[in-house]
Amino acid sequence: AGGLVGSGLRPCRLGARRFENVVLGGTFDHLHAGHKVLLTVAACLATAELAVGVSGPPLLQAKHGASMLEPWAQRARAVAEFLALVRPDLPVCIELLLDGYGPALHSRMRALVVSAETESGGNSVNTRRCEVGVLPVEVVVIPLIGAVGGNGK
Repeated sequence: AGGLVGSGLRPCRLGARRFENVVLGGTFDHLHAGHKVLLTVAACLATAELAVGVSGPPLLQAKHGASMLEPWAQRARAVAEFLALVRPDLPVCIELLLDGYGPALHSRMRALVVSAETESGGNSVNTRRCEVGVLPVEVVVIPLIGAVGGNGK
């Protein structure tokens, strides 16, 4: 609880277009500034719900240093706790991401937030959405400069 009330922080406001349901995904290992930028922008763009896919074991097997990653529950909890500070009023759904799509294929999603490094993944999501008969989402690309880990994940 608490959130922004009494913290001296002001509610997030963007001059960008807003969307009812927003989605993003990633590994979110050792939540760092780059992750926080993506999560904050996604939370500010969403008016009704934010869905976050947190990468599960099938997506991590080929990842460099996979054995050193935090457990899924710990990564998901860090994302949830951060988002509760940023937008305590926003319903957040955190899902186990077992493929490159996860909640991005839900028909209610209207925008997908990606980093510049993962922009091609947004195109892949929209191709897959069309294949399954779902309208494409707007892909919102957030340029990240000097993110820890270098790939925005």
